[in-house]
Amino acid sequence: MWGDLDPELELRLDVDTRLIKASDGATTLLALLRCLGTVRKFSDWTADSGRVLREGLVLCSENLAEQLASALFPAPEPLPEAAAPSEAPPPPA
Repeated sequence: MWGDLDPELELRLDVDTRLIKASDGATTLLALLRCLGTVRKFSDWTADSGRVLREGLVLCSENLAEQLASALFPAPEPLPEAAAPSEAPPPPA
């Protein structure tokens, strides 16, 4: 039935994220966040009481947290060239 008793498996976490405004219930953010880990044999994932799996889950959790922070707090757009602050003129002599 299973063929390969030690299949290769990929760690993959998908998180469906919604930010809902409490005052009116409107959805202000809807995002699918994804972390793809490495491919390993089942025996590797489960060795040492699942140490490699736990470490992979920690790495993916950190990656997903960074993705969520970027979605919630995007980097500001750079100022257009004309609006960029210029150097102050030298003081009068």
